[in-house]
Amino acid sequence: MIEITDELIKKLDKIYATGERNRNTILNSLIEKDKELKKVFGLYRMQKNEFEIMIETKLPIKSVRESIENIDELSRIIDQGIRKITLKKSNQKKAEKENFLKRITPKEKLKEVKKGKANRIKDDDDLEL
Repeated sequence: MIEITDELIKKLDKIYATGERNRNTILNSLIEKDKELKKVFGLYRMQKNEFEIMIETKLPIKSVRESIENIDELSRIIDQGIRKITLKKSNQKKAEKENFLKRITPKEKLKEVKKGKANRIKDDDDLEL
């Protein structure tokens, strides 16, 4: 079983830094050394229930349940990390856009509006053909 420790969180941060955002890929990299957990994870991903997993892996039901709980907990932590990164990037883009708009002078804004209207008028003319 994999315990959730500061070391695991640091390892997850390193994985996120590489740009990886796929939960299953991240989980595979975390559990690659634990063969029992990896077998259970593979079957669990195929949507097998705990009894089917128990039969195929020949593990006791208690061990299968603990493995599934561990996988679910790791998945939850990974999903939270991915959400946090996605939200952070979204907020950064929004802030950059707002800062860019604040730097535009009123004259430039008026030019952009006029340019937009001109493009719409051209598009409307194209529709009439």
